Amino acid sequence: MPRQLTTIDRLFLDIETKDKSMGITPLYFYDPSGLENGEFDLDTIMNHLDKCIRTMPVLCGQLYRAPLDLDNPYLVEDKSFDVNNHVVHKTLNDPTCIKELSNTITAYQEKPIDTNRPLWDAMIISGLKVKTLPDNAFMIALKIHHAVADGMTLIDLSKKIHSKTDLGEPVKLPSPRRLDSGGLLGMASRVISNNVKQTMSLVNPLIKAGPQMSMASINFLFNKLMKNGGPSGAKTRFAKDVSNKRVWGYAQLEMAELNRIRQLFPSSTINDLVLTIVAGGLREYLDSKGELPENAMKALAPVNVRESKEKSSAGNQISLMSLMLPLQVEDPLERLIYVMKSSGVAKAGQGKVGSRNLAEIVKNIPAAYISSMINVMGTDTAIKVLSQLGNTIVTNMPGPQEEYDLLGAKLVNIAGVGPVVNGVGLLHAVVSYNGMLVINATSCPQLIPDMKFYIQCINRSYQKLISSVDERYAKVTNKTNNIEESASKVTKIAS
Repeated sequence: MPRQLTTIDRLFLDIETKDKSMGITPLYFYDPSGLENGEFDLDTIMNHLDKCIRTMPVLCGQLYRAPLDLDNPYLVEDKSFDVNNHVVHKTLNDPTCIKELSNTITAYQEKPIDTNRPLWDAMIISGLKVKTLPDNAFMIALKIHHAVADGMTLIDLSKKIHSKTDLGEPVKLPSPRRLDSGGLLGMASRVISNNVKQTMSLVNPLIKAGPQMSMASINFLFNKLMKNGGPSGAKTRFAKDVSNKRVWGYAQLEMAELNRIRQLFPSSTINDLVLTIVAGGLREYLDSKGELPENAMKALAPVNVRESKEKSSAGNQISLMSLMLPLQVEDPLERLIYVMKSSGVAKAGQGKVGSRNLAEIVKNIPAAYISSMINVMGTDTAIKVLSQLGNTIVTNMPGPQEEYDLLGAKLVNIAGVGPVVNGVGLLHAVVSYNGMLVINATSCPQLIPDMKFYIQCINRSYQKLISSVDERYAKVTNKTNNIEESASKVTKIAS
């Protein structure tokens, strides 16, 4: 049987509009000096991409959709598949201009992917001479629809594209004729059967999560009614509608520095440090606009719920966690402690209900029910729910810490652009690679007209956190090279 998209996957198709892309786009930057003859060759790169993509069902399969979307779509064979129909090659008018490069990337991101063919596109830009890259560098932007890929899927695809071993055999996807073979009666039978199976699949996660979900609902209502708004979070400019234009920028941070800070706070995680830095950047940015809120801002953090046996499975296997970004806290270390506590509370709540259970519940909501809800309430229903949970997203995709290359061309940096929607108008896509951590920000010009300044705010927040740690704990950290002993002393001081 062909691979069928889940309800989570399908929701990304439902919330896309004709002028707002739900593509997620990793950006790969290469040094061409290791290629044959030390030069970029488009035909060689295209031939490699063609071989890779034909081994990946999410990239070479097209959608088969049931009438009225009463069943979730399937991935089936695209007999007319041709990699050349998905890839464009460009050079910049001014190959030294970072602004032109950024504008080219955002213009590419703005265009939705054609869902009548395999759900991806790619743009290759060669001959780059920007100061942050090797001379004559080239870039590949691989835009994939969120319906068939989440962050972990992209990490797996990245590994495949840069593999030095045998790529494997091309996949054999079923023909769409196989799904048409039973005629109208066969299609109706399959739709009914699948909706019944999805309903039955809801039983187990609902039994596991039901009591905790009930208590979570009671606690939420108590906070809402009895504590004057409770955990609603500050509403910022990012809670507004987004346009069809995009702006993008990124900040590069040293993983070694982040790990040094994390070791001083044994209970912290890299995610905690990232959230602290993002909160500091947002604080400075909104303060410069006279819009600094008096309380914390909600952020959405996708959580990977794959089990070990599903590590390389495609599609969306995520749950969502709502966190508080303490924009009202000026001191970087106090902000970090706030984030650590907020993350702990959120993780405890997720643990009681179960991230996996929540994902399984959403994944198995019957397709017919989703279609009827959309017909009654419109396609913005899911977006409105998301905007109540937070008006920015911070998603972390832990990439490889070893160096990758593409046919000998060294991969020097990974960045990324992602989707934003009404009410959730700022996306932070965090990618780590080979000792670096990159915080990518995507929004629209109405919400962030000065993306360069916002990235400077992120960088300053990072530097302030490092300075604050060094100033307060220099005496402790300089007394010993033993990290565990140093961390113990710092923890006592912090408490």
